[in-house]
Amino acid sequence: VNVTSWTSGLKWLQALGSEGGIDGEPDGAAIAKPDFICMQELKCSSDKLFGSSISGGCSTVQSQARVCGYMGNYTPATTGPGGNASAGTAVLVRSHIPIGELKLPRDKHGQECPIPYEDVGRTTVCFARGGPRKGIVVVSTYLFSGLGNSEPNVKFLSDMAVWLRALGRPYIWGGDFQMSPAELGATG
Repeated sequence: VNVTSWTSGLKWLQALGSEGGIDGEPDGAAIAKPDFICMQELKCSSDKLFGSSISGGCSTVQSQARVCGYMGNYTPATTGPGGNASAGTAVLVRSHIPIGELKLPRDKHGQECPIPYEDVGRTTVCFARGGPRKGIVVVSTYLFSGLGNSEPNVKFLSDMAVWLRALGRPYIWGGDFQMSPAELGATG
């Protein structure tokens, strides 16, 4: 499942953890718990993301995920031009699926290649051990708002695709790509 805001993500988690459904669905049985949930636009700073309060707002992210049977990796938002939180991503994994540390790819000089755009709150990567080829990489990305199929977003996609290919592992890539499926396909 891919959700593009914490509000939508919280709604999903609460529905998955209850007997009710999502958007008026009559019963929770109609909703299968996905193994992976990619979330974008959390807009949560590190202190709010990992807080223990479940009173509302960003501090519920990790706590609510745990209550609903998920664990995961989170990338805090950064401060945007107007001083407000911007971006923030997460990958949630069902608790019965072990997650581990991912060995980063190396460049031609033997240096580790960092996760693209993680430092600006736009990418979270989680390595779920087991399954095909002894693990699958799950990625959640949040491209630059309002830029659509322009150079910064096309570069983001290209950088991420190169990084994922260098891992040599199967992957699932969810995101708020800021463009239509046709535009996304046209980026190559």
